[in-house]
Amino acid sequence: MMGLAESTHKLYACGVRRFMGICATAGRAPKPADEDTLCHFAASLAMDGLRHRTIKSYMAGVRHLHISESYGDPFTAGLHRLHYVLRGVKRAEGMAGVSKRECRPITPDLLRKIEGVWNPNAHEADMVMLWAACCLAFFGFMRIGELTVPSDDGYDASGHLSWGDVLVDDLAHPSRIEVRIKASKTDPFRQGISIFIGRVASDLCPVAAMLAYLVVRGKSTGSLFRFIDGKPLTRQRLVTAVKVALEEAGVEPGQYSDTVSALVQPLRRQLGAWRTPQLGPWDGGKVLRTWNT
Repeated sequence: MMGLAESTHKLYACGVRRFMGICATAGRAPKPADEDTLCHFAASLAMDGLRHRTIKSYMAGVRHLHISESYGDPFTAGLHRLHYVLRGVKRAEGMAGVSKRECRPITPDLLRKIEGVWNPNAHEADMVMLWAACCLAFFGFMRIGELTVPSDDGYDASGHLSWGDVLVDDLAHPSRIEVRIKASKTDPFRQGISIFIGRVASDLCPVAAMLAYLVVRGKSTGSLFRFIDGKPLTRQRLVTAVKVALEEAGVEPGQYSDTVSALVQPLRRQLGAWRTPQLGPWDGGKVLRTWNT
């Protein structure tokens, strides 16, 4: 399992559990699986309301199960009927008007609305922490998993942000901070990388927000972002806090992303969507070099 990312392992495990359960209900042998069994699995998942993309991921989990247990790859044969079943699922989604759920970006205006809700309670340590996390995610092009932990007891010093991962260039006159990302979705071998975020002459300043939080937090060990009760900032808590703030600000509910700054949309328009993934969200120098070409 070392060849899989933790998130991929969880997704495959979920798919395998569904596969074993469906096979048991239908009285089919799960290993090795033939084309009839795979078609039945795909059709059952579709009837349960799963999307084509999810079904494909679950199929990949079944493939991984077979290979890891030396049954061989069940998908090496033609499997033309399975191909038609999956095409049918995809066409059915299109005919039903099922569209991809879009994740709207957090823009500077929305970030100011969030600040407007949290600012009256800025004296509270938890609000200072949440604002610092949002500013760091916004200006650092960070994925939510890079600044949060999966659960209350899920902190891992070798992979998650801690107090020692933030450096300031000058304590008396700080102009930038350096944040060491030890692990991320695009860094499966955990080589780590540093991002540099400069001070902004604006009400939205990530350096000011982070320095204010670090003073409140102190130098103790543990997760970088944590509540006053000592519990770490989890993905769910950050998402909930942002959604509640947006609702209180009068913004219609929806899916939003903390990982997209205002620079991403111009980049997509100027460079084309096909080039944006090549930029990599953690190398600011590469972004600027590409932007200038």
